[in-house]
Amino acid sequence: MERLGLSTLDCGRYVVANNPGVSYVFYRKYIYIPQQPSLNTEERTSISRDNFLNGFDPYTLISADDEKSNIALDSTVQLSNDDEAYFLMMDLQPSKSAENQRLIEARLRDQVTPYFGGGFLLESSNSYQYFGERIADNKGWLDFIGRSLLLSIVTTDSASDSKRFVEIPDTRYIGHSILRRSTGLRITTRDTKSFNPRSIAYIC
Repeated sequence: MERLGLSTLDCGRYVVANNPGVSYVFYRKYIYIPQQPSLNTEERTSISRDNFLNGFDPYTLISADDEKSNIALDSTVQLSNDDEAYFLMMDLQPSKSAENQRLIEARLRDQVTPYFGGGFLLESSNSYQYFGERIADNKGWLDFIGRSLLLSIVTTDSASDSKRFVEIPDTRYIGHSILRRSTGLRITTRDTKSFNPRSIAYIC
């Protein structure tokens, strides 16, 4: 499969297709409110591997009169031995620019891909997201969260010698994810979330 131009849902299908031990994936319906938790309970619902890989349409999960909700692909997956594992997903903070994309790619190669393999860098409407190509157990997921926090870096302007702290992961996203015990990325475009993220680079 071509690794550029993939939607978040396409990335999820790519990872599941290449990890035959995954039996179920999960989604959550949520309502986005800036700087606040979702307005609903965000209960996880399972989808079988076959359904997810063959024709799953998240838009059918939202009623026609519900104008606010979106669907997130949850990071939790269930394996054929009934153990839980996790997609490696992260929401990133920097605004879109060529300079920021280069920095993000360099930091991912330094802190993430040596430990978790390659993954997809996606652009959202204003920033970026990351979707790793592997799955991890609970310890691996926590290690990934820790490595993601280490993406942030202090940079130095060569002309003025001034220092600047660049926050790369969205730390509020990480906070909510730890409380929920899972991350997740949006796979629908509704209400204010009208941009469908697409992969713009494969990082390895």
